[in-house]
Amino acid sequence: MPLFPVFFAVFFAACVLDRSGLREPLDSVASAASVGSGGTGPSGPVSATGSSGAGVGGSSTTSGGGCSPECALADGFFCESVMGSSECWHRQDVTVEPDEPLAIEDNNYDGTLDSMNCLTFVAGGDGIRTVTAVELRLGLEHERLGHLVVKVQSPDGTILTVLNRPGTSEPKDDGNSKGDGSAANLAADYPLAFRDGAATSAEDMGKGLEDADVVCKSSPNTCEFAPAPDSDDASLEGFAGFSGEPPEGEWLVCAGDAVGMVEGTLASATLTLFSK
Repeated sequence: MPLFPVFFAVFFAACVLDRSGLREPLDSVASAASVGSGGTGPSGPVSATGSSGAGVGGSSTTSGGGCSPECALADGFFCESVMGSSECWHRQDVTVEPDEPLAIEDNNYDGTLDSMNCLTFVAGGDGIRTVTAVELRLGLEHERLGHLVVKVQSPDGTILTVLNRPGTSEPKDDGNSKGDGSAANLAADYPLAFRDGAATSAEDMGKGLEDADVVCKSSPNTCEFAPAPDSDDASLEGFAGFSGEPPEGEWLVCAGDAVGMVEGTLASATLTLFSK
């Protein structure tokens, strides 16, 4: 028999999803809302929408048994080859876009979530899988990048400071450090992405840009950054610190402004949660 038909038959068999072992669907994101100052601040609740990639996936983790790198699983799931076999991962993207951009209260940041303005993300889960990785995408408007601090809090209360006043040197994460920091601008139409392992640290965001330049839009057009807690000793070092926590529950993404005279807004955010 010619080799090509045999190869094709084997490849096709390896890529057929065995649905006899499907899990029940994960809980989808039911709702998402944005709130000011950690949920108790002056801006109050604002309606918003959330979305999830929750779906169903194969129970097999053996290569060729419904979870091979060549095969697409059900919506929200994908495979990653680990040590010669394949593991089934779940991904959900939860997006919040307030009807009106969330105002970031000017010169209010003191190092706490209560001094920040936050978006709430309600993520689903099945009570079995735990977080393996997290990524964040933000649409921010501000004319002074160096005024801003961004934090992420998990349902377990763990906090990661993703961005901490680029271009300044703060001995403490309390909002009292002098100086404006980076003069670069941020525009919601040029969103910023944050993930572990990105080539550029968030502390270097805006480096070399002038007052009128916009991060991601202006050369060198860098849009992706690794988290940089800087002076926040209580923060995780990166998104990997959330590993092992359950994805389900309320996540917060908060923005704070430590210096007066320039106001900004948080227009949109997407939190991507990987779990297995």
